[in-house]
Amino acid sequence: MLNSGLLHRVLSFQLPPEAEWHDFISHFYSRYNRIHDLIMNEFGPNGFIVLFFFVVFLLIIVIIYVRFIVDTFKYGKQEEEDPEAETDGLFYTLETPELTLANDNNENENHIFDEEAQEKLQEEQELSKNLVEASKQTADYLHLEEDYIALKKKMQKHAKAEQRRRKMLERRQRRNQKTPVENIEETVETTVLNPIAAVINLLGHGVSEQKAAQALYYHYNATMSEEDVLQTIRSIRNFIGLYNAGKFNIKSLKQPLPTAAEAITHLADGDSSSCLLMLQALLNNYMKQAENEEGIIRSLTYALAASCACIMGNMAGFSDAELAHNSFELATELSPKNVDAWGRLGDMYMQKKSTSKAMIAYQNVLEIGDKILYAQQIANAKKNLSAYYFKQGMEAQAQQMQEESSRFYQTYGIVTPLSQEEEFVYKTLQADNKNMLPEAIKAIVTIR
Repeated sequence: MLNSGLLHRVLSFQLPPEAEWHDFISHFYSRYNRIHDLIMNEFGPNGFIVLFFFVVFLLIIVIIYVRFIVDTFKYGKQEEEDPEAETDGLFYTLETPELTLANDNNENENHIFDEEAQEKLQEEQELSKNLVEASKQTADYLHLEEDYIALKKKMQKHAKAEQRRRKMLERRQRRNQKTPVENIEETVETTVLNPIAAVINLLGHGVSEQKAAQALYYHYNATMSEEDVLQTIRSIRNFIGLYNAGKFNIKSLKQPLPTAAEAITHLADGDSSSCLLMLQALLNNYMKQAENEEGIIRSLTYALAASCACIMGNMAGFSDAELAHNSFELATELSPKNVDAWGRLGDMYMQKKSTSKAMIAYQNVLEIGDKILYAQQIANAKKNLSAYYFKQGMEAQAQQMQEESSRFYQTYGIVTPLSQEEEFVYKTLQADNKNMLPEAIKAIVTIR
């Protein structure tokens, strides 16, 4: 057995004593002789040569196996990271000189067909563009047809309401053979000065719209919002403007329309049927006119029809909420950028407790309304949006909108209380209704 102390010193590079060296060499030589004798007995005189080649053969097999394992691992990893690059490399390795030569020989033949292929490609591209344009035109046409059908349905509702209003007017005329034009005083003798009559009275006696709005809101703020007051005044003024401009002189009508004096007198008495009948006739006329027009001209005619529908909606709001709602919806479809229509439609949705739809309508007002031209509508939208945001817990945004809305109404003066002199004038107009209202109607309407 090998001396363990000697082996430890040899491995730690320490020189052992001479006696121990002699024992170590003797032991190693004896072991060598035993191995030599074993190999000679097994393999003969050339045993060491056979053993050498056997070991080399084993090393070669081990190297080949290790190389195969390494290549397989690298190939799998590369395929996961970039499968396209691996595929390109695979095809590249499959290329041969014969294939390359064949490709070179075919280059000239392929070049001959390049121009024809390019022309065919251009033709296909033009054809695809034409198909896309045709499909767009078809979609636009179908969309217009759907809009037209929807408008027709709404116009049918208006037509039914028109028949009801005409019957009411006929019954009223049978009860009173004298027309309001001949004797307006008799019609207004029993009229109670409601908000509409108050507006007519104020405007007819030269009171500005701003002061009329201030007086109306001061006396009716419990039942009318700021927007209701402003829209009521604007609707009456716009209706009279349409009449004085001759817009109701429609030649194609089979039955004559009431005069503006009759309509305004009935309106002051709380009956908006005559005004609605006249506005319906004008709306129908605009719609028929638009059918024969195209492009921008048709859009402009639809915009006029939408404005007429807004006036009609405000007039209908005095007595027929459903007709008012339908009128504002029609106005938004005829002219999607009509700010008045979106604002009033939002008010209609609020009355019906359709809060989500109302918020969408008010948001449209903020998006499409000019801050200067439509400051009134924007103030109304922000007022209602702020109330909604407060309920949702968005206090900062709600507070900002509320302040901006209040600032407009304070600047306009509608929320300012009447002075003693202004209150005296208003009460005087109320007290002498029999004389004041007929004079106001004659002053603002050109009787025809």
